[in-house]
Amino acid sequence: MDPMTNLAINIVAALTTYVTEESEAFIRAAGQSDYEKTKALLAILQKRWAEDEEAAQILARFEERPERYGATLTDILKETLARDSDLADELTRRLEEIKVTLEVIQTGRGTDEVVGVEAKELLGGRVKVSQKIEQAGRGQKITGVKLDRLGKE
Repeated sequence: MDPMTNLAINIVAALTTYVTEESEAFIRAAGQSDYEKTKALLAILQKRWAEDEEAAQILARFEERPERYGATLTDILKETLARDSDLADELTRRLEEIKVTLEVIQTGRGTDEVVGVEAKELLGGRVKVSQKIEQAGRGQKITGVKLDRLGKE
């Protein structure tokens, strides 16, 4: 995956947590500092795209419905980052300051395969997976975390 795509995906992931969590829940999970840093990422994009009607509209829609507009926002952000290396550098620096927290809670009964988190890479932050599977049968595959790569290059 090219670096701009990876950066765009990671920024949208951080923003998704920010726009979907109540501020109190986000602060409890990630801390006040990470809340403010993630809020600043959103403000940077809002300012950068103030004159870009399409990008501004997608960002506003993403804030309301991140599950629907996340992929579109990722595409627009990737295009922007490819054209603006200063913005890419700033967002990279700011993203590295955020300690991303991912918490997955799964419950199930008699499922064949359960994966808590599967990712190509996790550069930093925290992952917490809690799985409660009832009636786990023979041959059932339960994976908490599966990563291809952990840490920075």
